[in-house]
Amino acid sequence: MFAGMFAEDGTIVSETGARRQESRDGDPAKRIDSYLSAHFGGRQEMIQMYGLLQDKVFAHSPVEDVIVGTDGYLFYGDTVGDYCGTGILTGRELFNIARTLELMQEAVESQGARFAFTVAPNKNSLYDYMPYNYVKYRGQSNLELLAGRFQNVNYIDLFPVFRERQDVLYYKTDTHWNDRGAYYAFDRVLRVLGKEHEDYEKLDHTEAYTHTGDLERMLYPLAKNNELQIIYDKPASFRTLTNTRSFEQTYIETENDMASGSLVMFRDSFANNLIPYFSDAYKYAVYDKAVPYDLTEMNVYDADTVIVEIAERNIKLIQEYQPVFAAPVRESISGEPVKDLTEKLDVEEYEGWQRITGVVNASYMSEDSRIFVRTDGVEREMTPQKIGDSAYGFCGYVDVALSPDAAVIVETNGEVWEETA
Repeated sequence: MFAGMFAEDGTIVSETGARRQESRDGDPAKRIDSYLSAHFGGRQEMIQMYGLLQDKVFAHSPVEDVIVGTDGYLFYGDTVGDYCGTGILTGRELFNIARTLELMQEAVESQGARFAFTVAPNKNSLYDYMPYNYVKYRGQSNLELLAGRFQNVNYIDLFPVFRERQDVLYYKTDTHWNDRGAYYAFDRVLRVLGKEHEDYEKLDHTEAYTHTGDLERMLYPLAKNNELQIIYDKPASFRTLTNTRSFEQTYIETENDMASGSLVMFRDSFANNLIPYFSDAYKYAVYDKAVPYDLTEMNVYDADTVIVEIAERNIKLIQEYQPVFAAPVRESISGEPVKDLTEKLDVEEYEGWQRITGVVNASYMSEDSRIFVRTDGVEREMTPQKIGDSAYGFCGYVDVALSPDAAVIVETNGEVWEETA
């Protein structure tokens, strides 16, 4: 939270003029209906009373997505798979994610920019106040397994940042890190990238109980501010170029005449309180929560840095996001013709590209098989993705139509097969 960042009515002061704008529902009837639905008959009050009864008397959450921990901690239900080890990824799924990030980094670096991938830890991966009936998994987590597969990914590990400090850097009643935790994550990323930035810990600050946790609001709709926030004594030097009322919005652009460099960050809600820090460090910044990740956004302000930030619980989804970038051209490769290599193949128009997606017959695949498509005599590597229920899917973007002799090619353990598309 930064001084000077908010107007008196709580909205963020912003400019209009970016290529994407957030739409707002201006229908008064809909706003009235929404209010009545939420307040008629004391609905919120009843939900609040029921939540308090379940939590305080029975130590149980009435909301499926909220887990009531010990010492006042609340946890997001979607993190249970990581905590208990019930959602461990297969070897092929780990390959899909790692190779997807490698190909994204290759695409970014081919344009002379830097790439970084970082993960916001689940709160219960750092602070174990989970109820006794949830047994913590002692094996390697999905993130640890994934990190062990990185060969050409600039992965910035944030776990040491939090584990080295005795103070808790996440909100008790929220899914996310607090403002100070966000600062340490920001500081770690920019130190690795070698970019100069403000040392906020040297600044004066005030403390105020001005935050209501998202998990708290799920349990108690009428909950008041009860979490401590740090407010650094530094006026924001950036302005938003999009019509921005909240950092929750999907697409945001910022400008700071006092800084240098240009950033594109593909992010989730953990970056909400990263945005002020990064916007203070970069002349231009683009923050996008939408998928697929669209690397062509680098062209908006000629970005010199691309960062992918994602919550630990969501890393499995990277193999489903079908990121947008030109499928890289590879050396000529050909294989033995077969007729049952592909189970599915689709080509569709996507924002000026030909998007190719498909699924390969598992009998031709191994854990680390690479997939290519040939068209007009040129082979391009596809991004391995999970398509439907199959971990042997692929996606790629090309700027030409598939030729009649187009083929799908698979390389597995030194053997190569191909099938005319």
